[in-house]
Amino acid sequence: MNHNQLIKLIVTCLFLSFCTPSSSSVLRKAINSQDVPKVKGLVRNGANVNSKDQDLGWNALMTASDLGNLELVEFLLESKAEVNALDHNGATALIIACMNGHLLIVDKLISAKANLDIVDNKGYSALMYSVLYGYKYIYELLIISNANTELKSKDLKTARVLLKEKMGLIKLETNRSIKDSPPIPIIEINLKKFFPEEAKKANITNKTVIVLVGIDEYGNLDFSEVISERAGYGFEETAIEIVNKIRFLPGYQNNKPVKMKHRIPINFILD
Repeated sequence: MNHNQLIKLIVTCLFLSFCTPSSSSVLRKAINSQDVPKVKGLVRNGANVNSKDQDLGWNALMTASDLGNLELVEFLLESKAEVNALDHNGATALIIACMNGHLLIVDKLISAKANLDIVDNKGYSALMYSVLYGYKYIYELLIISNANTELKSKDLKTARVLLKEKMGLIKLETNRSIKDSPPIPIIEINLKKFFPEEAKKANITNKTVIVLVGIDEYGNLDFSEVISERAGYGFEETAIEIVNKIRFLPGYQNNKPVKMKHRIPINFILD
């Protein structure tokens, strides 16, 4: 190969490198189009789910969370997407989902061990954004998932302070469409009557047990299991007994009742 041929080959390679889209850019385009089969094919063929775009610093999971596409989010998490990656503004996929009111996405990210207490460049956490944008159910989900309520933004406001200031926004969601909502428990029993005797004898006056329930599209309880740390003293058994006595309204997705899992806090308080 002579000198001129070598130069021509180098120029051709450079041209192709600039003109041929990378697998990462093709993946981003497929996600933005919500082309699930194409996304799955690209990832299985080696596309990097954790590459970020130059504009926002978003990875694939952030884009899917912004779009509210649960199927894509589940697939990307299964494909080892970094759940706590940060964009150029310091936001995570969880923060992005909270800002857009995607309750089911938030729940899925929490289940994937998303860090609830990361704050972005403004000093706002996911919990704070749920307040600022008025998403009541997301706020409640983050609270029962033990999000830190004492974090302070750069203007020195906690989520609870923001809640007092934005109470009107939080109330608005009760009048919104049920397009995207979890199962709602209807409690018609006196929970105080179920405080475990064993706990009373041990002078325990309060305890919260988190129960994961599966509710079908008709509001029927499919299963229940305690997912919080073991408390003992009969709290777990009593929590399951209570859940079995509760009626539920089904969860909704796209205005249709669907089978759904949901976390429910059972608060035991002894006056």
